[in-house]
Amino acid sequence: MEPTLTQTKEEVAREIAKIYEEMAEGTLNWDDEKAASLWTEDGINLPAYGLTQNRKELIDFCRDIALNNRWEILDYKPLELFVHGNMAYEFSLFEHNTTPHDGGETVNTKMRCISVYKKENGRWKLHRWMPQYFTGE
Repeated sequence: MEPTLTQTKEEVAREIAKIYEEMAEGTLNWDDEKAASLWTEDGINLPAYGLTQNRKELIDFCRDIALNNRWEILDYKPLELFVHGNMAYEFSLFEHNTTPHDGGETVNTKMRCISVYKKENGRWKLHRWMPQYFTGE
């Protein structure tokens, strides 16, 4: 039996989409506190390269990207969303451009993502993020 939801799937999807809007805003005017507020206290980034990042490493990583590059989200496209009580699981496509402030070339990145969200204190937050780069359409 599915757990009883206090929100519709569509309401959850809208709240989750706001995370990515706030992430995009945060890269323009970096704010550690704002960035951290999008993640659970035990949030983990599981990048396609390198090591798994705990919350502090994740915020440091994002700060470095934001302060040294222009980072522009081009597209966030949710494909499937499953909501189970205070946890949600999403498969999505994500695309962004990164342009170094030092004049380097713009890099376009496309990712397939598996994201796990957790509702804490009435707000959905990223709990686990697992991007996988791809070159297809």
